[in-house]
Amino acid sequence: MSEGFIFWRRPLRVAGPHSQQDALARLRALIQGRRFGVGLRLIGAITGPDSAPSIRLWRKGLLSAAGDVIEFRGTLRAEGEGSVFEGELCYAFGTKFQFVGLLIMGAVLLFAGAVRELEGAARDSDMLGIGLAVAVVAAVWIYSSSRTRDDQIRFIEEHLESCAGRE
Repeated sequence: MSEGFIFWRRPLRVAGPHSQQDALARLRALIQGRRFGVGLRLIGAITGPDSAPSIRLWRKGLLSAAGDVIEFRGTLRAEGEGSVFEGELCYAFGTKFQFVGLLIMGAVLLFAGAVRELEGAARDSDMLGIGLAVAVVAAVWIYSSSRTRDDQIRFIEEHLESCAGRE
């Protein structure tokens, strides 16, 4: 496992007694059946042929579109009499973009505010304070997300276990 606050990856492997076709049908029903719900649900995309589908899944909730989203990217394949979901968990691209973008914005505002303060050009400018606030908010958000990501991982893993038949 590659640990970090933003750019981390964790392998996930879930095997169970259900056949590959049965596990795929259960996953499709799970994704499509709860598409318009308000509560926590699993959503995603299944692409490729049914014999070797590529899967991208994440937890969706009422406020999760604007927050930290962890996704599973992997495949479903037959293994013996059963099936196995195999892939990696990581932050979604949009989440990484939000985290890095906010940190960069805070750093730029801090730098610009510091330069203006050193030049003495901005006696009434709050750019330094705003930059500091943005940087602190970004750091707190990234840290708190790293502390709660296990909940999203557990949610995804439990749903894959139910599809594979490992309950």
